[in-house]
Amino acid sequence: MKVKELMERIPSTNEGYTIAYANDAVKEIAMMIDNKISYSAIDLVADQRYYTPPSGMLKLVNIFVLDDDSTPSKYVKISRLLDSNTQDDE
Repeated sequence: MKVKELMERIPSTNEGYTIAYANDAVKEIAMMIDNKISYSAIDLVADQRYYTPPSGMLKLVNIFVLDDDSTPSKYVKISRLLDSNTQDDE
């Protein structure tokens, strides 16, 4: 929704007031949302493909790996394959 459309719905002729009103609404909505994000680290094991997720985890957002080859060492994001059906060889 554009500021002009919002001004027509309120109704208001003051653009600055309307923008401040919209910004306050966005901040209030953000405060009402209860974000429970936690971070955890797991040590990698050679030749292990699957790892047990932390208990209580609902959604995995990002995976990073420590790149020791770079100077200084930094975390590199691992891209995910979404909606991929993988089958292990039996």
